[in-house]
Amino acid sequence: RSTLSSSSAASDVYKRQKQLYAEKLANELGIHAPKIRVIDYSIGTEWDDIKDNLSNIAEKKYGEVEKLKVLKELDRGFFLVMEVVIGQDFNSISKMAASTLFDVHTSVAQDKFLAKKRLREIGHILAFDLLCNNWDRLPGFWSHDGNLGNLFFDLAGSRIYVIDNSIACINREVSSVAFTSYLEKIRCCLSSITKSPNSEYPPFKKIREIFSLCQGFDFTEDGSKQIQLGLLEASIKISNLTRERLQCLKDETAKAIHLDWADVWKNGLKLIDIEFFISVIEVFKNFVNQASTTLREYHIHRDLEDYNAIIPHSFP
Repeated sequence: RSTLSSSSAASDVYKRQKQLYAEKLANELGIHAPKIRVIDYSIGTEWDDIKDNLSNIAEKKYGEVEKLKVLKELDRGFFLVMEVVIGQDFNSISKMAASTLFDVHTSVAQDKFLAKKRLREIGHILAFDLLCNNWDRLPGFWSHDGNLGNLFFDLAGSRIYVIDNSIACINREVSSVAFTSYLEKIRCCLSSITKSPNSEYPPFKKIREIFSLCQGFDFTEDGSKQIQLGLLEASIKISNLTRERLQCLKDETAKAIHLDWADVWKNGLKLIDIEFFISVIEVFKNFVNQASTTLREYHIHRDLEDYNAIIPHSFP
């Protein structure tokens, strides 16, 4: 353990720490994320066992050179262990499967209802990513092509999971222009889709295009509108987040380890900026009434038809 390099540990632990906080925040908002736990070098033999097992696998499969590379990568004080979810990432979903999952024009009422539900779930995830400034998943709001590999479909429970979640808080004092620009981007989005929910807002077209490119199926503008509605649904939940709850999640993250290494865990906590989250939440709060009105009107005129088609006797 004395061979641990504080520099290699520090470079990695900041990312791992933000992933842990993001997982807690996702679950707080009802977003499905695999459970994560931290193993640090002070906990019994588990830390050593992980290093030994991974290096042995690397040697058996790839040889001594690869083992040495792996050992170098394992020169750190903390590991994250993530729950295994059986399913497929969105990059590997076939055109046929995608059409089953996201076809909002199908004549089968139940399939149509579920397709809309899944697309709204994508909207919930987008809202979560906007809260965290997590750019490495969906395009449109960041100068990034998107990474659908960070969306995972659980075959057993038919749920959409988010993986490899991250946080990129913008410090107002250090980057005031970037900070203001980011909040304005969210504000423009919420303003547009609350005023014109039946129009496809340009960033959502980019999301639709990356899905079509990766899966070969275009869920059309009507699908994009479902994602927009999902974002509005999630915005109401986000608006209910309090400073106290955000701090509580940060405190839980701080206590996830038993013994710090060269203060890298403590220092990494500073990158989780509660003030950034509060600023983003305030933007969402400003549109809660408009979002609620838009959703109420949509549910009355559209969703009731979908529900009635599946369970007619549930409504008078």
